[in-house]
Amino acid sequence: METHDQSSRTGVLITLVGALLLINLVLGSSFIMGLVSAAFFALAGLAFLAIHRTEPDHWWALIPGLTLLGLALASITGAFGGLFFLGAIGLAFAMIYRSDPEQWWALIPAGVLFTLALVSTFDALPLIDDGGFVFFLGLAATFAVVWRQADQQWAVWPMGAMLFMVSLIAVSALSAVSSALLPLLLIGGGLWLLFGRRERAAA
Repeated sequence: METHDQSSRTGVLITLVGALLLINLVLGSSFIMGLVSAAFFALAGLAFLAIHRTEPDHWWALIPGLTLLGLALASITGAFGGLFFLGAIGLAFAMIYRSDPEQWWALIPAGVLFTLALVSTFDALPLIDDGGFVFFLGLAATFAVVWRQADQQWAVWPMGAMLFMVSLIAVSALSAVSSALLPLLLIGGGLWLLFGRRERAAA
């Protein structure tokens, strides 16, 4: 029975090695190195999270722990790595605030990092260009949470400044749309005159 179990383990190991070698041939050595580095970063991150789990007062361990986990995900997700890396660090600060609401300052880096994660995602999509709209809207939302959730009245002022920037970007976008509206109306009117008259004449 023991010999059978050892043979089974050996077979699984040989199969995994063969699969990795095949993946290496198809996808290149960079994929394997990415998996190895991702596993290393993930194990290191879990070690820091284990410190926080055993000693909840060590809230600082959340930052390197989730940062390393985010780095592990970023190393295998390509163009969207920024979403996982920055989002994981933001999650660390959000968890710091959740574990101790007196640490309200953690809401600011959490919101900024979540915003940057969204911006990096939009940047990875070639057909989408928000022109900074998402960035300033995210910062406005961050200070709104600081104002309402942490009862920090001063946060109203940066929130208002960020909303002002959002309004400027929105007005600029509307003006760009309106500037393109006139040529489109002229084209539409010309086509209507060309084809509309022909249809009426044929009738």
